[in-house]
Amino acid sequence: MTPDPDRLRARLPVRRTRPARRLGRLGGVVALTVGLVAPAACGVTRDQAARPIDEPLFGLLDATTTTTTEPPPPPTTVPPTSAPPVPEPTTTTLPTENVSLYFATGDRIRRSLRAVPRPPGSGRLAPLEVFAQLQTPPADAGVANLATADLVAEIAVDRGRAVVMLTPAFFALPPPPQLAAAAQLTLTLTDRPGIGRVLFVDATNQPQQVPRADGSTAEDVAAEDYLPLLVP
Repeated sequence: MTPDPDRLRARLPVRRTRPARRLGRLGGVVALTVGLVAPAACGVTRDQAARPIDEPLFGLLDATTTTTTEPPPPPTTVPPTSAPPVPEPTTTTLPTENVSLYFATGDRIRRSLRAVPRPPGSGRLAPLEVFAQLQTPPADAGVANLATADLVAEIAVDRGRAVVMLTPAFFALPPPPQLAAAAQLTLTLTDRPGIGRVLFVDATNQPQQVPRADGSTAEDVAAEDYLPLLVP
């Protein structure tokens, strides 16, 4: 009689398996096998020990020398030597004023026109500045100045009249030179704008008599008193 398979399967004891533990053991075996195979593939046997490498590999352990190549310095450019610019001379042109000056020529008086520079910032020339021009006669032959600087101490203007302070040297002159000096002073000063007459005084401001062209004397004179002496 053939046994029933189902009954036999029922009588057999039931075994519970632990698949997780088996897999763990199997993994360890596989890892061990791979570990043993890897050294064998590299040609290292179990009885061979690791040896230190005495020779450097292809100079890898040699000292490394770094060479830095600096760029060459830029060329030095020397600028061409040039002389400093020479400043142009500055020419200051002062305004001038035409002045009529009267000089002695023999026993007569001659008029001379001169362009005289005016000082910067000033208006017309002062009477003393005009008198200073008499000290330089023109280069004409026979022309001289008899109204020299030692004859006059001061010149002022008072209400259209020039007041000339004479020194003792004037009164020491002989009549002809004294007349010529008085004529030069009177004609030169009354030719200036704003002056019509001339009063002669001494060092104490006392009026003094001077000769005129007609032979008379006066302390207050005008240009008309000396017109007869002018050279036509």
